[in-house]
Amino acid sequence: MGYKKTVYLAFFFSEIKCHSKAISTLKNGLDTLTDKRERSSVMINIGMELTKIKKYKEAVKYFHKGLSMVENEVLEYHPTFIYILKVIHDYGENGLYQKWYYNFINRVSYDKKFKRIIKKCDEPVPR
Repeated sequence: MGYKKTVYLAFFFSEIKCHSKAISTLKNGLDTLTDKRERSSVMINIGMELTKIKKYKEAVKYFHKGLSMVENEVLEYHPTFIYILKVIHDYGENGLYQKWYYNFINRVSYDKKFKRIIKKCDEPVPR
């Protein structure tokens, strides 16, 4: 189906509160994508849809998979990163929040907008 079509169709289903249909659309689209950044984006979108139906632990898995794919690449800051970090903080396994918090903070060197994470998210406390 292609990346854009998959995301737009899933967005449509999400807007009309058909989150399960949005998730299945994204998962089906994921099977056809080969580009790492597109696959990462779709996984993060699946995670976002899962939070809308309160499946936070499953969402954390998709956030982690999606972010891991682009962990060492340059990313543009997006406000959704703060929400993703908060979900990971509340529902993720030990160390996962720390990993992504510091990964995002280290990106300040090339995008000052990542400083917003310092203001909006708690610094990790070792568990």
